[in-house]
Amino acid sequence: MDFLPGLITVITLHAIAVMMPGPDFALILKIALQNGKKNALWASLGICLGLSVHITYSILGVAWISEKDNIIYYLVLALAGSYLIYLGGSGLYQQYKSKKDTTTIINKNSYNHTSCSVFTSFRQGWLTNALNPKAGLFFIALFSLVVNESTPLWVKSVYVLETMIVTLLWFAALSCLLTSARAQKACAKMQHQLLGISNTVLLIAGLLLLIQII
Repeated sequence: MDFLPGLITVITLHAIAVMMPGPDFALILKIALQNGKKNALWASLGICLGLSVHITYSILGVAWISEKDNIIYYLVLALAGSYLIYLGGSGLYQQYKSKKDTTTIINKNSYNHTSCSVFTSFRQGWLTNALNPKAGLFFIALFSLVVNESTPLWVKSVYVLETMIVTLLWFAALSCLLTSARAQKACAKMQHQLLGISNTVLLIAGLLLLIQII
């Protein structure tokens, strides 16, 4: 495929995919509400760099990881499912624990942020994306449409930069939106419910991945 049609294809399909709700979206929602904008932005960077794992083997044509009879495929499913269950389950437990803690005073007109290092948020973002086999399958399918053995290196580089930049911009914008003053005012009273939803989505996503192994 020629460069311009290929670039349009990559931009269109990737933009649609990155904006669809999934584990990455749920993680940013969770961190933005729980830890604030700075942590959410670092998690966004982690998600962006996590793409490098999928992009690398997709560009190199390592499509065998998508084969259902490959042990590596199931290993990735197990790791990804377990990690998402851990994120969602630990988040729900912390919510339950904080709710029972009568010494914790929550201001219903503002977010009740908890302390968390930016490195932890970055790591969560990177692992959530890098261990997501569905993201890998998407990029294998996407790049198989526009990349072949004769595709120049500079064209491949443009495709890679586009996917990473768009991902970073989308989740960074989402982080800023969720932590804006207007959003805080609108959602402060629903913080506990929104966190519960995001944690539950992560937990269910992990369970669905593990079910595929059976």
